[in-house]
Amino acid sequence: ESSGIVTEEESISEKEESASGPEEGAVLSEEQPAENEEEIPEPAVPEDIQGEVPEENNSETVPEEVPDENDTETVPEEVESEASVEDISEAAPDEGASEVPPEKENAPEEAENGEGILSERASSGKCGDNVTWSFDDGTLTISGTGDMYDYDSSDPGYFDLRNEIYTLIIEDGITNIGKYAFYDFESINTVEIPESVKTLRDFAFAQCMWMESIVINQGVTSIGSKVFYGCSELTDVEFRGSAPTISSDAFTGVTAKVYYPTYSSYITGWTSDVMMNYGGNLTWKDNNKCGDKVTWYISSGTLYIQGEGPMWDFDDEDPRYLKQKDKINRVYVSWEITRIGNYAFFDLDTITRATIGDDVTEIGNDAFEKCSSLTSVKIPAGVTSIGEHAFAFCTALEKIEFLGSAPAFGNNYVFANVTATATYLPVDGWSASSFKDYGGTITWVIDNKVGNNVTWALNGGVLTLSGSGFTYDYTESQHPSYWIQRENIKSIVVEEGVLSLGNYMFNGLYNATKITLPSSLQYINGYAFSYCRSLQKIDIPSGINKIAEGTFYHCLSLENVTLPPSVTVIGEQAFYDCEALKEIVIPSGVERIERNTFYNCPALEKITLPGNLKYIGEYTFWGTGLTSITLPSGLEEIQKYAFGCPITEVSIPASVTAIADDAFAGCTKLKKFIVDKENKSFTSADGVLFSKQKTILLRYPLAKEDNSYSVPAGTETIQASAFANSINLVSVTIPGGVTVK
Repeated sequence: ESSGIVTEEESISEKEESASGPEEGAVLSEEQPAENEEEIPEPAVPEDIQGEVPEENNSETVPEEVPDENDTETVPEEVESEASVEDISEAAPDEGASEVPPEKENAPEEAENGEGILSERASSGKCGDNVTWSFDDGTLTISGTGDMYDYDSSDPGYFDLRNEIYTLIIEDGITNIGKYAFYDFESINTVEIPESVKTLRDFAFAQCMWMESIVINQGVTSIGSKVFYGCSELTDVEFRGSAPTISSDAFTGVTAKVYYPTYSSYITGWTSDVMMNYGGNLTWKDNNKCGDKVTWYISSGTLYIQGEGPMWDFDDEDPRYLKQKDKINRVYVSWEITRIGNYAFFDLDTITRATIGDDVTEIGNDAFEKCSSLTSVKIPAGVTSIGEHAFAFCTALEKIEFLGSAPAFGNNYVFANVTATATYLPVDGWSASSFKDYGGTITWVIDNKVGNNVTWALNGGVLTLSGSGFTYDYTESQHPSYWIQRENIKSIVVEEGVLSLGNYMFNGLYNATKITLPSSLQYINGYAFSYCRSLQKIDIPSGINKIAEGTFYHCLSLENVTLPPSVTVIGEQAFYDCEALKEIVIPSGVERIERNTFYNCPALEKITLPGNLKYIGEYTFWGTGLTSITLPSGLEEIQKYAFGCPITEVSIPASVTAIADDAFAGCTKLKKFIVDKENKSFTSADGVLFSKQKTILLRYPLAKEDNSYSVPAGTETIQASAFANSINLVSVTIPGGVTVK
């Protein structure tokens, strides 16, 4: 069969034999004219769409001059009955046949040098009220806004170019693909319908016999009669939106796999009732599956792989997301994915980053091969094997981080044609045999530094810091390199010579039950042991003078802490959420206990406060189990909500000069205040706290047993929350002239 494509040489040859050709839209007959005789053949069309050919065109000899522009032409009427693919094929033009350009009146004369010249044809025009077409170098572009015209009674202006059109671009803004708009466009291979299109009208792509795939984006709501009729090579149809209304014969003569989306709750309508054959033989598949329990979707340039279990292998068929590779610049494989399949991201050359979830244990053969824009990758600690050629020809790859033990490498070409630095951790499993080039140029570097001269190693569950000098500071989100191995760290040993533990040094090492610190240690910085949830006991060496902010934050199992006499400062939240802490002695040099220091330590029933203590901050003992407390004689200031504990009475020493409102608001068992007679700022009467001159009633004890109370004469002001939450109080008698502040 002829391809229907006209080369320049063939066209010129035809022009040499005759200065004019068949009428516009006509197709040359398979029967050749007699020698030295040229005829205008009948248009070869399927029987069910043949129109009447004008009698004068049946055997007329082609004149040498250009045919008159008023010559009649036969336009097939809209198809009413099905024509088989075989019928259409039999009507195809002979090899090398030429079709007459649309602008017949402008056909050029023979060139002076004897070579024929192609007719001048329009390269652009209108195909809708606000829609235009343009043709350039094999590409037809439809642009504008609104509907295309229907062509059931005439051909579009670009029709005679159809066998020279290899690429069809329909731009966003078009809302309707008209009837017969691309009928019999044999040379186009793939088409994407933009999101703006709502309707594909009857026969829109009928007889596009070499079209292999089409993407129908979200927005299409209706597909008309025989839209893909006779598209015999169409094997791949992808829908990216909700299910449209599809005519029962839309895919007549088509055998294809049809992929429907499932990635979003906004995608609706894809039920078994929709998944019919529509006149063809269609196999329906979930477009967003890439594993039995694994799906994918693309958002803001990131390809997300989610679900649980292994991805499929793609040795024989590409994953569906590769059809949208131009929209992907990053890959994110989520937790609970256990295996990256063979060829999963093969030739995804648009990505620069790839995040592999911690639950991945295998990376399949060729998984990232030819990801030529990928610059760095982290191999999770759980990965035990990396398949053949997994990162081969990732030519931009510069940094590879191994976060666990040495995996098994599939062959010696895992990193073929890659020049990169590979870092590994000082953990079990790495040996000299691990450090190969694997087909590339790999520089292996151990990642074991936590200070300029301090390194770490993990062996048998014991994390050891050794060396000399200070360690680095870290943050809540930036961790030392051993942090990725936190699950395997059972105990910690800091060797002599180490002078400091930086911020967040051991943050989140939740399985460590024991920490041994050296006498050389001088500084423990903020949150150094935070979230060490299994830590039960620790002795702070004598060189430490400050327990920094959040040092033992959320150490849920910590029962016992020994603080040396050298400690003079305890920072905010130092023992916040230490739920198991039962007893602690505050060193004599400490003058301030900052806010939230012992917040929510419900097991803390005994605390010894130093004589030099001057300041108790907000919420310091809120949520503790203290039933009694002795405030030291040097105490000067108690901040609001400082006590929220089950003490029954409190003695205010003579030194106290400031007690904030609600300082004892959380003491639900407090029955009385006792104030030292020498105190110059406060006094108590009948267990109630007053200002020294008894002019201001400051706080009524929450658990005082009386159910009524008479404010004594001489009282001028009552603090606003003085009686708040009193358990037994039923009535209060207030003398005239008393104001509530």
